[in-house]
Amino acid sequence: MPSIAHDYVICRVLNTSRAIHCDIIILLMKKKKLIIGNWKMNPDSKSEAVREFKKIKTAAGKMQNVQTVIAAPFVYLGLLSKNVSGHRCVLGAQDMFYEESGSYTGEVSASQLKSLGVNYVLLGHSERRALGETDKEVSQKLRVAIKHAMNPVLCIGELVRDRKGGHYKYVRDQVVGSLEGIPASALPRIVIAYEPVWAISSSKNAQVATPEDAEEMIIFIQKVLSEHYKLKRTPKMTFVYGGSSNSTNAEALLSKSVIGGLLPGRASLDSIEFIKMLKIANNI
Repeated sequence: MPSIAHDYVICRVLNTSRAIHCDIIILLMKKKKLIIGNWKMNPDSKSEAVREFKKIKTAAGKMQNVQTVIAAPFVYLGLLSKNVSGHRCVLGAQDMFYEESGSYTGEVSASQLKSLGVNYVLLGHSERRALGETDKEVSQKLRVAIKHAMNPVLCIGELVRDRKGGHYKYVRDQVVGSLEGIPASALPRIVIAYEPVWAISSSKNAQVATPEDAEEMIIFIQKVLSEHYKLKRTPKMTFVYGGSSNSTNAEALLSKSVIGGLLPGRASLDSIEFIKMLKIANNI
């Protein structure tokens, strides 16, 4: 079973009919909203990283309906892992290598991340792809993450919106290519983050993606998965949205039933703004 974004609610029902008293325990699995803060190459110092993480952890620890993940730079993961307590606010990595060990200067392995208690990892982020990462490399990393029982967050998104619909083919090819060699049985563990590059605030000429834009593409990705794996129903996976999500648009995005969480970048660097997003997610 995947360890992502689930909790159990116990309801007690008292049956008094015919003077017989009995308690019935009903277990319901409640899916939490998954909010992943991608700190990218920030902040500048370890003291600031610890300070911001503690603020977020304190707030996140009070929210029963949200699973919070902070994807911090590698250099801070060891330090921040000492400040993790409980499961409501945990750490994620921004990438990892597809080899288990060896002479790969500058790379970080799955086992090294696991040794720090890091179970979430972003894979195939658009900024990594822009540096030359291929779908094949992403699929190799996915296989290693699954082998180590990690929760990979597969990032998918088109560069531009094509009026002729070419972006659908782009996304389809990216999904299928990134999942090459991944069995259908592994899908529930994988989070798919839809993050259109054209809507990322740091991108040149960035535009605003509407909740309907995100909803439409996530439904399309679900269709691609069902066709690719020959499934009779939509796979039970978590889909989150990136693309400049913040406290202004969080409620509208999370109100869409197919959007199970958010992947903010810039907004996650401001603990006040990020905590606002967590509160919105907790109340939906």
